[in-house]
Amino acid sequence: MLENLKHHFKDKMIYSYETSNQATHYRWFTSKEGQTFAIDTTRVTSQELELLSSLFQVTSEIKLLMNESEQFWYSYLFEQKEVNQNSYAVGHWYRCVFFRFDKELPDLHSFIDVLKEGFFAEVSVIWKSLKEGIILMENPIDNKIEDTVFTDLVEAIASDFYTNLYLYIGSPVQGTNLKRQFTWESKAAETIKTFLPSQKVSHLPEAIPFIMIENVPDVLRRDLSVSVQNLLVEDRELIQTIRVYLECGLNASTASKKLYIHRNTLQYRLEKFHEKTGIDVRTFKGSVAAYLSILVSEYLNN
Repeated sequence: MLENLKHHFKDKMIYSYETSNQATHYRWFTSKEGQTFAIDTTRVTSQELELLSSLFQVTSEIKLLMNESEQFWYSYLFEQKEVNQNSYAVGHWYRCVFFRFDKELPDLHSFIDVLKEGFFAEVSVIWKSLKEGIILMENPIDNKIEDTVFTDLVEAIASDFYTNLYLYIGSPVQGTNLKRQFTWESKAAETIKTFLPSQKVSHLPEAIPFIMIENVPDVLRRDLSVSVQNLLVEDRELIQTIRVYLECGLNASTASKKLYIHRNTLQYRLEKFHEKTGIDVRTFKGSVAAYLSILVSEYLNN
C-alpha cells in the first residue's frame, strides 16, 4: 500500500523526520508494519487526510525524536501508563532535569547531539513538546555533575541556537519512587517557571518557598507579609539589601561585594531592618521569617 501512496502523493510525502525540517504542517502516520511517513497537510485535501487517518495510526511527531527506551519513559512518566517494574532498573537511582526553550529550535536533533556529545553521553531525552521535556540521568549519585556543567550547557545552547535554555535540576531518586518524584518535581519546575522565569538553572530549594506561598490562603498571606509590606513601598533599597544578604547565605562579605557597599553600611541596614520589623535576619529563624515575608509581599504586589 505504501508504494501506491508514494506514487499518488509523490513529493507531498516524506519518510524521515529530519527531512521535514520539523515543519508543523506535516502529519505523521505509522502503518501496521511499523513504517512511518508524513504528509504535507497544506498540499492535500481534507478528505485525503481523513482517509489516511482511517487507514493508519496518527503518530505524534515528538515521539519520532525518541528511541524505544525514551518512548518507554514517555509513556511511563507523561502518559502515566502502568508498566512491568522489571522493564526498568527498580534499584537504580535516577535524576530528572526539566528543560524548556524560549522558542522551538530549528533542528532538535542538533540539540540532542550537543547534549550527548558535549555534556551527557548516557542520558535519555524525553520530549513533552517541541519546546520542553526532561533529561533522564541514571545513577546520578555515582556520576556526580557539578552545577557549572549545567551552566555551560545553557551557554552553549544560547551560542549555537540563539535561544535561551532553562533547566530545573531534580533530586536523585530510586526507581521505585521515580513516578511520584517526577509528579512532585513537575510541579516545582512549573513553579520556578512562574516565579523565576528568567533564572536559567534552578533547584528544589528555590521552588519550595513559592510552592508554600501558592498554597497559603490569601488572608494568611497578608498576615505573613505585614512586617515588610510597607517597607516595599517606603524603602525598597532596604528590602533589596536584606534579600541579597539572605541569598548570599548570610555571608556579610559576599553580600557587601554584590551590593557594592561597605560592610559597615550592610550592618547598619541589617540593624535598621531589625528595628522596623522586629526580625533579626542574622539568626536562622529570623532569616527564614524574613525571606518568606519578602517573597509573600512581592507575590501579593504582583
